[in-house]
Amino acid sequence: MRRGFLASLLFAAAALAGCEKPPPEAFISTSKGEAGQAAAAVPVGNNDAGEACRYQLAAPGSTGVSSRRDALLYCGNWEEPSGRIFDLGDAGSTGGVGSVVASGTWRAYVEQRFACGAPSSTTFAGGSAQILTCTRRIGGWPHVALAADVGGHVFGADAVRPALPALQSALASLTGQAVAVAAPRSEAQRIIAERTVGGAFGSGDEGRYFQLTRLGDAYNNVDDPADAERSFREALAIQEKILGANDPGLALTVMKLAAQVAHEGNGAEADRLLTRAEQLAGKRPDALVQAQLNYYRAVTSAYEGKAQDALAQSQVAEQSFTRLVPDAVARAQAPARKAAPSPFEAVLSDDSASATQERTALSGLAEAIRLHATLLLQNGKNAEAVALGQRAEQLLRANGLAVSSTGARSLRLLASNQAIGGNFVAASGITTQATQVFETVVPGTHPDAESLLRQGAYQARAKQMSEARDSFRRAGEILSRPSYQGDVSVPPELVLPWLETLQATNAPAPEMFQAAQFGQSGQTAALIAQATARLVAGDPKVADAIRAYQDRKRDFEQLQGERDRAVADNAGADRIGAVDKRIEQAKQAQNEAEQAILAAAPQYLKAVEKPAGLDEVRALLGPNEAFVMFFVANEGSFGFVVRQGGTTAYPIPMRRLEIAQMINRLRDTTIVKPAGIPTPDFGVSYKLYSALFGPAEKQLQGVDRITIAANGDLLRYPLEALVTQANAKDDNGDYRKVPFLVRQAALTYVPSPRILVNIRQGRNASTASRSFIGFGDFQPATQAQLAASFPPDRCRDDLAALSALPKLPETRTQVTTIAQQMGGGTAVVGEEFTKQRLAQSDVGQYHIVLLATHAFLPDSLRCFSEPAITVSVPPRAPNADSEFLRTGDIDQLKLNADLVALSACDTAGSGAVGESLSGLARSFFRAGAHGLLVTHWPIVTGAAVPLMIGTFGSQGGARDSAQALRAAQLKVIDTAGSSQQAPVEISHPNYWAGFVLIGDGVRGGPGA
Repeated sequence: MRRGFLASLLFAAAALAGCEKPPPEAFISTSKGEAGQAAAAVPVGNNDAGEACRYQLAAPGSTGVSSRRDALLYCGNWEEPSGRIFDLGDAGSTGGVGSVVASGTWRAYVEQRFACGAPSSTTFAGGSAQILTCTRRIGGWPHVALAADVGGHVFGADAVRPALPALQSALASLTGQAVAVAAPRSEAQRIIAERTVGGAFGSGDEGRYFQLTRLGDAYNNVDDPADAERSFREALAIQEKILGANDPGLALTVMKLAAQVAHEGNGAEADRLLTRAEQLAGKRPDALVQAQLNYYRAVTSAYEGKAQDALAQSQVAEQSFTRLVPDAVARAQAPARKAAPSPFEAVLSDDSASATQERTALSGLAEAIRLHATLLLQNGKNAEAVALGQRAEQLLRANGLAVSSTGARSLRLLASNQAIGGNFVAASGITTQATQVFETVVPGTHPDAESLLRQGAYQARAKQMSEARDSFRRAGEILSRPSYQGDVSVPPELVLPWLETLQATNAPAPEMFQAAQFGQSGQTAALIAQATARLVAGDPKVADAIRAYQDRKRDFEQLQGERDRAVADNAGADRIGAVDKRIEQAKQAQNEAEQAILAAAPQYLKAVEKPAGLDEVRALLGPNEAFVMFFVANEGSFGFVVRQGGTTAYPIPMRRLEIAQMINRLRDTTIVKPAGIPTPDFGVSYKLYSALFGPAEKQLQGVDRITIAANGDLLRYPLEALVTQANAKDDNGDYRKVPFLVRQAALTYVPSPRILVNIRQGRNASTASRSFIGFGDFQPATQAQLAASFPPDRCRDDLAALSALPKLPETRTQVTTIAQQMGGGTAVVGEEFTKQRLAQSDVGQYHIVLLATHAFLPDSLRCFSEPAITVSVPPRAPNADSEFLRTGDIDQLKLNADLVALSACDTAGSGAVGESLSGLARSFFRAGAHGLLVTHWPIVTGAAVPLMIGTFGSQGGARDSAQALRAAQLKVIDTAGSSQQAPVEISHPNYWAGFVLIGDGVRGGPGA
């Protein structure tokens, strides 16, 4: 399922977390309760966490409680109230404390926000009271609610548990009593202490939790799942620290985290998180939490591609929410009438601390309906989807929630249905309304830009070309703003109409080139752009500051994962507490490093995410070099050829699915099988070549080096193995005369133009002083060591596979030969090839690093959760853990290499559809590589050794890496059949085409 589909379904700030923040006037009043002036803050001592507290009078009625006057209690620096006090009147008018606790507007206010137990009679602030121990419906935080008769006034009040002393002092002050700054513990406090569990906390903890959940929702709202995940993980860590790992209040945060993890493709972890959420929710049955769980099951299933499961679950969620808001549903079904204006503040801010059950359930219902409609739309059931979309819109409008990102997305769905029916003018009009809402709700963000792109597409289909160009331009301005999020891409389907409109209106090439980049990048491009950004710094000290920030960010993320594992293992409080302390320290270090980088390297944001300009790319090209970018979408594709003297943009007559099918066919007929070596499908090969390069063959004349920017399926096959002539064929297994593209030019690959610009502009930053270091001939773990790391009861298949893993003695020859040829090179082989040796600082002094060994991707072994390469295991090691250099280990290497060569199997990770470069490749860029030599499939050692030796040759690694690889590949082809060691069979592309260059490597010419 594509990235953009459900990014919009994980609802905006208010969706299932609740959401009504009182308007500004509710917080300002005179001492007499008259609105318009700031009320004085009255000190009332400290809470149990030692934070200073004060209360402030507020305008009554903002929460629906019938009261004479209201007061808000604040503790510490938290911007939200720690408690609320309502003066309900005298005992005669209210019916007394017992009546207030049993029913009325105050009790309704409590029930909408908190889950409470039975009341207990006690004394409070010198008067009689009934007190309830509660938890917040959102967040599960311990809370207190009470009704008290103090000085003849009946008050209803609530507060977070630690604020109870300050609440008592505030009530005393409001009734004219002296405020005891250090009052002794009251009877009410004793009762609460006996009934509640959990660690001590202050307003800072709770405030940080709600800030993080709002931040996670906000990141989600701007389609930034990675940062949303981090926010929810940190919020969950705070909850667990205070409430414990098994408190039911954690359920919603765990659900949100599960959805984000599923969004990023980790379905296994998402399922585990949902199971945990279900277990937590079962400890304290609550209809709202169950409805939320049903919804998040549907969202997670949709992200995992389980469309039918998602459809059924969305309907279950819809029914669950409907039962919670019968009045809201009835209002939507009533005859239409002019709705009262709804203040933007009520829906633009997420005050989860005071969220109501009804508002939360109403937003959840609208989102469940919209998810249901979107799933139907994808299944071609347009009429049903239209009806559901209209129902969601009516539900929101009838209840004053239309002006929200939820409402705007419902409008977008209605517009989509109009477009399917061919009414593009109507679709444009409805999308314009949605855009206006997004510009108010989340201005200058992804949803705002995406709405403008949809608007432009409908305008173009309605032949409103000038208006369409303007909508696209405004979207481009938003997407071009550095936002420190890393990935500024949008779904290619939203960009294709932009490119088609620009081509139809003869727009200049730079505008098309920039537009294509917004739909051409992705998470891989964003991560590698971040990794290469420090190369642009120029000043080594600034580069070090950028590296420090990236390291601190990685440390923080790894600690979050460590805490998750500790909780899953039911670790003790001491272990989890120790991790919490390290998390706090890591977060502080990350924040400090971030400030340092922004001060020291103002160009960092541009190097991370801003699209590369056409002039930037041209300036870095040599006279015989071309830069080619391919943009691929579901309904069409475009190509761009950039030379020093000009740029050509052209449509490619192929859709994403057709390209994927052709790539699958080429891989299937190129890679050797157990039954033997297949015959390449040269018909498909030439068809793909003609589509990609045919329209620009004239512009590519005289070019001997091509850098290709592509992603997805086009990074799953080496394009140098395409044939450039029709009716190409082999001669009975002899491929020496086949016109492969490699005969015309050397090819390199980058996920985006920005990465090439970063690498080439950062050339002068390299301080490596030595030529070559190679690692090979790893020594595998013993059977006992493997069994200690891969227990037979859980990892039997992995243990068997690793036990049969062959040694690679040929790699000793490969590494030592290259080291000798390059004069002064270093060979590290056998028992010396360990994690510790790779981590030594001298490795950062080499221009070229070669790792000749085995590699594993996450799907290779069941008990592996990340990519890894094999290294030697010390003989006395207790287990086999040290045999695997994982991505986390690679991240911490301090490389400064023009080229890292991974002479192992399938290190590009390109066998699967989607983001094609594996985490292994990304980690080496993060570690400091400028270029990577990786493999598309398992390479026969007999072919890998001469290819590597031929690539590096005897010129000290000083020549162009792309041309060196090309020369080595051509030598393998042309010398096939010349000896027993080089049979004619190795002219087949299975043996030579698997190696590809990502990035730039060693390079001569401009930018060197």
